Amino acid sequence: MKPLYLIIFLAILLWPPRVQAAHGPDGKPKTAKFVLYYNEFDMIPFLGYKEYPSVKIEDNTLSYTYLQLNGKYELDRWGKNDEYIDTVWLKDTITQSVYFRQGSIDSITALAIASGKDSIFDWNPDIIDGGGYDLTIEYGPGKSLNIFMQNTYDSIAYKTINIIQPYLPQNNKALKIYIPFDLWEGEKAAWERMGKQ
Repeated sequence: MKPLYLIIFLAILLWPPRVQAAHGPDGKPKTAKFVLYYNEFDMIPFLGYKEYPSVKIEDNTLSYTYLQLNGKYELDRWGKNDEYIDTVWLKDTITQSVYFRQGSIDSITALAIASGKDSIFDWNPDIIDGGGYDLTIEYGPGKSLNIFMQNTYDSIAYKTINIIQPYLPQNNKALKIYIPFDLWEGEKAAWERMGKQ
């Protein structure tokens, strides 16, 4: 009797599941989902990893997450006998969501397709630590573009962020996405200088 249970168990375990395509209200298969992630972060060893505001777009919803001071603080004691005191201001994580137009999705998708790549890594050879920018665009089944920029920027990322900027909170300039033009120019100059040596 035990071999029969074993055979049934293995048959259930190994039987391929039925995969059914998701369909929309019109009966046609659903189109691929559009997803975009954007993060900025510091990579300075003595400061630790510090993440800045981030953007996430899923289909037509843009979510913008950032930290905001909440007026509360705590005391951080340090030193051999806790003789030093720092005031650490506490922050709340705020997420705002807005509608993201299909035309903007189409423009970003066209940029990703035109790149002809699935990943781009740009870095500034003049700076060892510093900051980074990560942009991931998923625009179809198995189709994506990941751009990682260390102490520089990329033209596709720049065009993408220019499409996203108008959707971000306009009442606070500090919440706009910072484009490091100085680092971008510095990276170009560093590679030119290295090419001449």
